[in-house]
Amino acid sequence: MLRQYSKRLMLIVGAPDDVWLQCDQYVAAVHNICAHERLNWQTPHESRHGDTPDISPWLLFSFYEPIYYLDSEIKHPRTQEREGFWLGVSENIGDLITFKILTKHSHRIIFRSVVRSAVRTEHPNAKLRFEPRFFRPDLEGKAPDPAQFSSGPLPTTRGWSC
Repeated sequence: MLRQYSKRLMLIVGAPDDVWLQCDQYVAAVHNICAHERLNWQTPHESRHGDTPDISPWLLFSFYEPIYYLDSEIKHPRTQEREGFWLGVSENIGDLITFKILTKHSHRIIFRSVVRSAVRTEHPNAKLRFEPRFFRPDLEGKAPDPAQFSSGPLPTTRGWSC
């Protein structure tokens, strides 16, 4: 089931095929930090570990969202920002708000804490929820038609919320 969501998410955001593993990890992580009715409205993380996960790092960006990250190797007078794509939250590198970034110039995965969106100039009150209607099995392998979503927002990774 999660693999289907991952495939659909990659189609929706236009991510290249070579980031499939990071997309799978993103979908699994979001699944583990969202409450489920069958777990008496606990998250799988909380059910297994006994503590409520902090979802705040996940609310800052969407999967494969264009971002700028700080590259301290670049010297003045050029900007120290480089372009990349947000792939998720680091699990074991850096502090709580360290992110996995796919660099645009070298197409490598790096980890950074100083990151800002390249598409949103102001921070909306982001929500993180799983919206199954964006992942319909009858659309397998095809990009969804935006007309199908006339009752709500277009499918984006902002279709996730807790």
